[in-house]
Amino acid sequence: MIIKIFKNKTLYIIVVYMVVMLFLFACHNEVKTIEVIETKEPSLCVQLGVDINDYSLILVNIDNSIGDYEPKLIEVQKNRLFDERAAEYLIKFINDGRNAGVPIYLSSTYRSYETQKMLYENKVVQYGEEEAKTIVLPPGTSEHQTGLCADITDVYRDLKTKKLENTDTFKWLYDNCEKYGFILRYPKDKEDITKVIYEPWHFRYVGKVVAKYIKDNNLCLEEFLDLLKSESKDDKQ
Repeated sequence: MIIKIFKNKTLYIIVVYMVVMLFLFACHNEVKTIEVIETKEPSLCVQLGVDINDYSLILVNIDNSIGDYEPKLIEVQKNRLFDERAAEYLIKFINDGRNAGVPIYLSSTYRSYETQKMLYENKVVQYGEEEAKTIVLPPGTSEHQTGLCADITDVYRDLKTKKLENTDTFKWLYDNCEKYGFILRYPKDKEDITKVIYEPWHFRYVGKVVAKYIKDNNLCLEEFLDLLKSESKDDKQ
């Protein structure tokens, strides 16, 4: 058969042409594959230089309990405790606010599992379980247990409401929070994701780079962490 092909000049040329074309096609595809690999953007973790498992990115919400977790704490103000790894950022945040001329009251920081349990059970008595969960989270699911969040108002307030967004204190805190590594944890337009009512007093430490990215892209913490998790899944596929 091969001998017949070589004897038939036309057939021989066709076969050679097909072989050459197949070779060129294979090379072209290989080059394209290499180009795709070389131009693939680095992951968000790499771009931001963050680790999804870092202590500052711990996720706590109604669907993610941390049980009786307790960080190493340090007193940042009388009777106000904070995770010792992030305490300096909170101190600078509130001190700079005061120096800027806005009144600042550090209402609440770290809460133990037991304290959260007491607060939650009181709200259940007042409002019923379903509504209580949107106001005070059940023990083990509150960010206050991480020692990474702070409720900050202008003055002591027995009842905090969304009207706090109209205070000079909130405006300064929100405009400057990312400079100190904090985010407004429960924004008004993310209640369906966070499952917590809008709280213009609750600020959470996540680190400066992450805080800026979250604010610039109008995300809540759940959305940001979902981005990191989805990239991680894609890399494994």
